[in-house]
Amino acid sequence: MNMIVCVKQVIDPEAPPASFKVDSSTNKAMPPTGISPVIDPYGEYAVEAALKVKDAQGGKITAISLGTNLLREIV
Repeated sequence: MNMIVCVKQVIDPEAPPASFKVDSSTNKAMPPTGISPVIDPYGEYAVEAALKVKDAQGGKITAISLGTNLLREIV
């Protein structure tokens, strides 16, 4: 069985609140410096479920994401 899992990178939910800053000119949150992005929690669940199916029935898992190549290192 071939499976596709959609994942996305997010700011680490365990990042301390003090690490977030707001850009006063745009009023948008800026990514915290020194904290690497992670796979979103639901994406992690999907990857884990796909791995269980693969272990039980065989096959291939393909993870897809839009954005930067940073996620390639995380996966």
